[in-house]
Amino acid sequence: MTNMKLKVSNLIPFIAFFGLFLVFSISTGGTVCSSYNMKVIIGQVIPIVLGGLGVMFVVSQGSVDLSIGGTAAVSATVGAMVAARYGFAFMFLVAIVIGILIGVINGIIITRFKVSSFMTTLAMLISLRGFLNYLLSKDVVFAPDGSAFLNGFYVQLAAMVIAIIIVGYLFEYTKTGRCCKAIGENETTSRYIGINVNKTRVISFIFSGVMASLVGVFQLCKLGGSSSTLGQFFEMRVMMAIFLGGVLVTGGMSSKIYKLIVGAFTIVVIENGLLISNVDGSISEAVQGILLMLVLFVTLRFSGGTVKSPKKATAAVQK
Repeated sequence: MTNMKLKVSNLIPFIAFFGLFLVFSISTGGTVCSSYNMKVIIGQVIPIVLGGLGVMFVVSQGSVDLSIGGTAAVSATVGAMVAARYGFAFMFLVAIVIGILIGVINGIIITRFKVSSFMTTLAMLISLRGFLNYLLSKDVVFAPDGSAFLNGFYVQLAAMVIAIIIVGYLFEYTKTGRCCKAIGENETTSRYIGINVNKTRVISFIFSGVMASLVGVFQLCKLGGSSSTLGQFFEMRVMMAIFLGGVLVTGGMSSKIYKLIVGAFTIVVIENGLLISNVDGSISEAVQGILLMLVLFVTLRFSGGTVKSPKKATAAVQK
């Protein structure tokens, strides 16, 4: 019975996605399925997946990272400012370094000072937003010369596929990924079997910061420059995609990369379908919110429970 429930829980996100896709395909007369629109959908999914790949290491431990929107905006903006003086090649390097630093700061505050990940990353988000506004008040930041190719659909698609392969391997088949899941299953047991929980947490926030900075670079180049709205609400979309995909709030063994991808497509299809269906703008957001809550409720209802298991924690490391 338990195995059957677990199998059903894995299918729910797929059923929800294909159900919504079918409904919008009918309501739009097949417009949603057009090659142009499918390209638009995938283009909107790419940043969510890229950002979510890093956050998965955090969420799998039962933590959250609400600072990724601010990390994306600040790292890309500073990277563009440096690139304007020293060349485009420095943009990625500077952005990634800033993403790493923000991840380290988040991780140290959470592990050393025992502040919850929610409060720490929320405070970091507010601070980064303030710093971004300060930077933009001093100068106008444009995308550096030579960055136009990053706007290409196939360039971004290739980046997403490569990232999924690399991060997917790290998350599923390396010690760091397995330890993250073990901590989510049972932190106490993880400490007893020799996992350095604090170190693993810091590493997970570094992954989150790095992926967020990459998304920021892509988004800044797409918009042609930085603005105070760069990366706004990005963290909400990523977290919602992860949970819509069926990952438990407590993390653990429920954390799978494919669930992030399914959740990202679900969010984008809802937004895209409502837009093409010509739903009145005044109620579109309300309908979108209701649909998201409904899908999330059904997904979590059949998620298989949230009991932290010592046995699963051990199994996650030995896998």
